[in-house]
Amino acid sequence: IAALKSQWLSVKIGADPALPRQRVHSTIFALYAKSAGSLACTGCLSASHIANGSLSATKLGFNYAASATKGGPASDLKCTGCVSVSEMKFDAGVNLGANSLKAKNGTFTGDLAAGTVTATSFSGDGSKLTGIKIPTGECKTAGEVVKGINADGSLKCVKAMDPNALPPDGLNEISNNMLTNQFVYTESATKKKQPIPDNTGSTADSLIKFPNIGTSQTLDVKVILENSNLAAVSMQLLPPDDKKVGYVLCDPCGKKDQRKLTVTYNAKNPPQKQAGSGKKIGDWIGTNPQGAWTLKVLDVAFCVVQLAPNKPLCPIGKGLDGWISDWSISMQYISNKKISVNGDQEIVKDLRVAMNVKVGGSVQIGTDSSCTAAKMGTLRWDKSMGLQVCDQNLNKTGAKTYEWYAAKASPIVWSGGCNTHKGNNPGWMNYCLTNAEHNTAGDYLYVSNKTAGIVTIKKSGWYRLSTWAIQHGCNTKHLQFFHNGTQRAYQYNYNNTSAWNDMTSDTMWPFKKGDTFYHRYYASGCNGYPFHAWNASGNHSRHQFEYMGPLKK
Repeated sequence: IAALKSQWLSVKIGADPALPRQRVHSTIFALYAKSAGSLACTGCLSASHIANGSLSATKLGFNYAASATKGGPASDLKCTGCVSVSEMKFDAGVNLGANSLKAKNGTFTGDLAAGTVTATSFSGDGSKLTGIKIPTGECKTAGEVVKGINADGSLKCVKAMDPNALPPDGLNEISNNMLTNQFVYTESATKKKQPIPDNTGSTADSLIKFPNIGTSQTLDVKVILENSNLAAVSMQLLPPDDKKVGYVLCDPCGKKDQRKLTVTYNAKNPPQKQAGSGKKIGDWIGTNPQGAWTLKVLDVAFCVVQLAPNKPLCPIGKGLDGWISDWSISMQYISNKKISVNGDQEIVKDLRVAMNVKVGGSVQIGTDSSCTAAKMGTLRWDKSMGLQVCDQNLNKTGAKTYEWYAAKASPIVWSGGCNTHKGNNPGWMNYCLTNAEHNTAGDYLYVSNKTAGIVTIKKSGWYRLSTWAIQHGCNTKHLQFFHNGTQRAYQYNYNNTSAWNDMTSDTMWPFKKGDTFYHRYYASGCNGYPFHAWNASGNHSRHQFEYMGPLKK
């Protein structure tokens, strides 16, 4: 309507002047709209201008979504991203055929059926999972414990005290390296600097007798060698089971003018040539290397003594060129007889050991209060009295008591005398030992001939020998001490008054196992009086032998 208000029309016919302009009204536009020609407009038509059913397929020039019914779903919808998830709802199951479903998350309120389920993790207690065999039950044999689970899901049981349940060398693992039963033993050649013959055709031989230690876990043979020219030297090792071929350790053992060699042969660094039997040096692991091992060193070139570095190795005129400085055999082994405590450890409250204990450091003794029969042999430290031991004693009535005593050795002593009476002027006579009154030295010595008074030593050590004899009426007396038949001490006493007098001796002497000793007396000039050096009552004489301690170098 607004457009019509701005349009004017003027008609001119021929030469006549034009008629006055008139505003154009809708009549003229209606005439054009009757044929429309080519309608071109935007927004000039709305749905209200189009009658229902007035549009047909032939009147549309674009693709459309076909439907079986008015407003129904498209029967052939082909597009990507044209329909949002909010527009879809599945009223039945979706069959993807042979295709896969890919999604970040999935929530199922019903059952999930699959041929294979692969996942990096599983959440849940698994109590309703089927097809999985869960180990149940207990070990059927008494004394067994569960060690693990077999591949079929059954329990793997072992005896609780079965030595096979723990490897022989597993003590350090289960004790956090506090304890170990693995040790290294090294045996070296007795003779150091064994000379090497200088190109004589003879070898320098050195022997190691390896003791019976046990089964080896490792075996190392270390050699330190010096020679004027190791390029002319070879080494051979003969093990206990091969005394002909053995191992060729090296041939040659170095470069020209090389003078010193330090080398270790083992499973990782084997000899140049293995034994003639084909046995490798590593094959000794798991066996007992006990026996004689012989190292043989051969020099096949003369020493050039004019070279200054060679002079100490091959002195002129001695036919020698260097030496085997040292060599050794070391093995690591497992012991079933001893353990080692590593570092400063506090052991359990009550540790009982049925074998020898070797302590590399110090032992701290604690304090204890009660001393009972069950604690006999227990040590304690008292701040006033020092080291004490719980020991048994006898009270006044002879009943046993248990008390703390100073921790020192009990007397190891033989004490007694001779109960044989001698008459006037008996001359030389051995002091007999037929009357033993106290004897706690049975493990240390014994009287092998009581009448002759001969004592035999059973344990080497220092012994204190004390003897005295008293007599009346004799003016001449002698006393002698014999060790292994040789006189070691002599004493003489003369008294012409024929009064009471005595002879005494107090000697400290070192004895070795198997040694013997005895004392003898001499009396004369008794003037009719009996010799009272000893008699049946035993109150005129006494011998006492006391062990004092071991011999020291």
